[in-house]
This record gives sequence, C-alpha cells and structure tokens, in this order.
Amino acid sequence: MNPLTKTLTFLALAVPATATAAPVELAPTSQQVSGDEISNPGGQHALSIEADGDASLLWGNSDNIRMSGRGSAGDFGQPFDFGSGGTVALPELATGADGQTAAVWRDASPQQVFVRLRPAGGSFSQSVQVSNELLQVPNVDPQVAALPGGRALVAWTGRNNGNQSIVRAREVNADGGVAGNPILTLSSPLYHFPDIATDASGNAIFTWVKEDGTLAVARYRRADGTLDAPVTVTLDPDGFAVAPSFDPQGRAFVMFRDGAEFRVRVRPAGDGQFFGPADVLDDVGNAAGSPTPVAFDSSGRATAAVGVFQAGKYTVRTATREPGDATAFTDLVAASAPTLGFSERLRLAVAPGGEAVAAWVEDKTREGFAIVRPAPGAAFTAPTVASPPGRDVREVRAAMSSGGRGLVSYSSRVGNGASRIDVRAVEAPPVGAGEVPPVGTGEVPPDPGAGPSRDTVAPTISGARVRRSAKKGAGVHFRLSEAATVKVTIERKVRRRGHSRLKRVGSVQRKLGSGSQRIALGRSARKPGAYKLTLRAADSAGNRSKAVALAFKVPRK
Repeated sequence: MNPLTKTLTFLALAVPATATAAPVELAPTSQQVSGDEISNPGGQHALSIEADGDASLLWGNSDNIRMSGRGSAGDFGQPFDFGSGGTVALPELATGADGQTAAVWRDASPQQVFVRLRPAGGSFSQSVQVSNELLQVPNVDPQVAALPGGRALVAWTGRNNGNQSIVRAREVNADGGVAGNPILTLSSPLYHFPDIATDASGNAIFTWVKEDGTLAVARYRRADGTLDAPVTVTLDPDGFAVAPSFDPQGRAFVMFRDGAEFRVRVRPAGDGQFFGPADVLDDVGNAAGSPTPVAFDSSGRATAAVGVFQAGKYTVRTATREPGDATAFTDLVAASAPTLGFSERLRLAVAPGGEAVAAWVEDKTREGFAIVRPAPGAAFTAPTVASPPGRDVREVRAAMSSGGRGLVSYSSRVGNGASRIDVRAVEAPPVGAGEVPPVGTGEVPPDPGAGPSRDTVAPTISGARVRRSAKKGAGVHFRLSEAATVKVTIERKVRRRGHSRLKRVGSVQRKLGSGSQRIALGRSARKPGAYKLTLRAADSAGNRSKAVALAFKVPRK
C-alpha cells in the first residue's frame, strides 16, 4: 500500500461563481483499517490527531473495543484489543493541549462507561469504570474532554431511581483512576445527550437537552471543580444537539440549531459571566443536520461550519469570527457546490496554525466529501470525494494537525450488517495554488428558474399554526403577504444509532395567492411522535421568505 503521506491532486468539482478553487490533495489510496469487524451498521468510531501528527482510531465490534494508531507519517498499524465493548460502544477520543489522549466508551454488559488515558509520549492506562448505574441504561452517550495535567472529564446519560434519564459526570485522574472523585449529577430528570468542552485552565462547559426536545441547557464548571447554576441555551434545540467549545482565551461557545437557524451563544471569560444573546449564522436557507462545535486556532480566531438546505439542495457554508468579546461572525460563505443529498454528518477540525478540514457524507450517493483550508483567511478548497469508490458511507470523522496535514475517516456499511473503516490523508495545496477565491466570495447562485426581476421584496409568512380536523385532517394555517409558491417540509424526530435526529418524511408544495391560506398535510395516519414543519415561500421573482418552523406532536392512542 502506498504511504499516506504521498499526495495526488484530484480533479475539482465545480464550485459556484467564476473563481476556481484548487482541489484537496489526497493520498493516492485510502487505507482500510478495520476490515469488516465493526458489528453495527452505523459504524460509530472516533478519530484523533495530535499536534505532531500522531493519530488514533477507535471503534467497537461485537466483543471488544479496538484501536489502531500511526506515527506522524505512514500507515495505521495492526488493530489491537483496547477494552471490552459491544455493538453500540459509542466510542469517543479527546486530545489535550499537553499532548495527552483520553478514550471513553460504553460496555454492552454491564452497561457502564469506561475510560483509558495516555500521557504525552506514554502508554494508555488500564480500563477504569467511571459510572456506577444501578439500572440498565439503554444509551449512555459517553463524552470525554481533556483537562490540564493529564486529567480528563467524562459525562454520560444515567438513570435515577425512577429509571428516568439524567446527566452525570466524573473527573478522571492523570493515572487513569477515579479515586476521590465523586460522580456528579448535573441535571434534573428527563435530560440526556450530554457534551463537554474544556479550556487550557481546566474550566469546562457541559451541555445537554431535554428528552422531548423543548430545552437545551449549559452548565459551567470552574477549574476548582465548582459548578455554576444551569443556564437555558434555547427552548427549541432542533436536532437534539448542542455543541460546546472553548477559545484559547477562555470564552465558552455553544452552537445550536434553533428552528430553521444555526445560532451561537458566547460566555466571556471570567467570574460572574453569563451567555450573551445568540449570534445568528444561518440566514440563507433552512438549517440542515446537527451542529458541529465552533473550532479555533491558537490566536482565538473562530471557524464555524454548517449545513444549509436551500432550494432543494444541500450546501456546506462556513463563517469566521475574530478574537474578542465584541466581535461577531462573518456572513456565511459557500464552501461547497449545492448537492441534491442531505447530510447531518458534517465534521470540522482546525489546527493551531489555522489550517482546517471539513468532511461530510452526501446521502444520495453515499460518498464522503472533504474540503481543506490551507491558512487563516484563505478559502476552503473545492470539495473532493475522499471516500473509496463504491462505499456505502454512513459516518465520518475529521482531524487536522499543523502544516495542513489532516485525516478523514469513513465508515461504510457492508452486506453482512457490519461496517468497515477507511482512512485517507488530506492536505491543503499551497496558498495561491489554482485560483483560490478570497473569503467572502462563492455564494450559491439563485435558483435558475428565477429570472432577473426588479422585484426585490421577499414574501412573508405570518400567523402560522397547525390545526386538526376530523373531516379535513391536519393542516397548517397562515397568512401570505403576496402570491407565492409555499413549500412545507415535514420532519419527524427519530432515534438512530442511539441518538435522536430529524428525519424528513414528506413535503407539500402549493401555489397560493395572498391572504389567509391553508395547506393540508394529508389525512393518512402519522406515526406517534414529535414533528417539525418548515414553511418557505418564493415569489415569481425568486425572492424567498424567511423560514417559519412549527412543532406538533402525534400522541399515542
């Protein structure tokens, strides 16, 4: 197999506007690391890379947790048993500023959370059980973040005595043990899906969401272990996900999806601070998929990557934010051409020098794409298919080290109900290679069906609500400011691979006049559960309204 450090330039895909971005440089072949031994169709796995390029890959099969590693160059080595596991191990990896690596996973039996730590240049500690759940926990959602001095924080979803979900956490000592560190109960009952971020001083931010999707919460933990009171982030955390992170100056960032928009709230560094008002990122289309954490270089410059569903197509867009409390994110810039497929598996990684990689899965073709930014202020490269040909890609991870040398990993479903993992080295071309458009260009062109027009006023949708009728069935009622085509997208919250997500289950499109309107959602019985409706209107000139999101539930009979 050719070494992963060699690169080959692939032909770039077409990008919007007239400028042509250079393509991602890829290793000539990918490396199949795991064989067919991941015994779950979702292919959950974790990928991490250290500043010097050393990398680790972690996954679970039917019996064990498996790991493979590589130095700063070359191939990944032979996989080895890392711990006892199961088909839904939900592994995660985290690296710290001082070079340590933390690994966490769920054991299938008993359903508990285990961790191993490795100091910089050292070996992994023995497996240690950090949870102590007395009741069976169907999905413990383990998360891990590194702390200074080789320590780590772990969070998971547990169960109280009433068998209700509850978020818990525990600190792990530098030797990999938990002696003297109590289990912390962070949330009240009926909350799950925790996440963690830490800064170089040892401060931490925990986030979680309510089971019914009506509330997202953040809680700050100071370096001395003191917990601040929980803070409400949003009352509508669509996608059941909140993504926390820290910049090098100690500011805590929380990315979340609120209705049809991605938003970010920032907590300034220091005592007695609270999260400020939300900075809206997505103002060009419907927010698509779950949020990915805001990522930072060593100067504190922030990069955000989001998925936008616009005019029936999916586009990856990015924004940046300069360091400081008073700064805001730039307008979103198109980082990929529109594709027909929808994806919720967007991943972003930024190196200390500002080099970045983003990767995602195109759901129609099941291909894995990657884009790379060679330096701060430069544009991302053109999107390139980085997954091997013919793979049915289901999950993706991305990691970036200094010098613009990154890795993307793709897990693909195979015919026997298992998955395999392929890893590929990616590298940004030198700045100036090709015609790299500057930041701020590359907007997605308008719908080709919308010809030039002097009309620049977008239609508005107001007073939207869902009503049910025994005769007419369910329908959405609203007022329309002008004649337009209105599209209603219907999504249902479902559980998949241990996580909740929005699944598109249908859409309705109607040409309507101005005034009060009703669009029938169909009289056929819908499955019980929580649903989201998103309304968008477009007039004959191509002007598009802001998205209007509604939620309703179909109760169990």
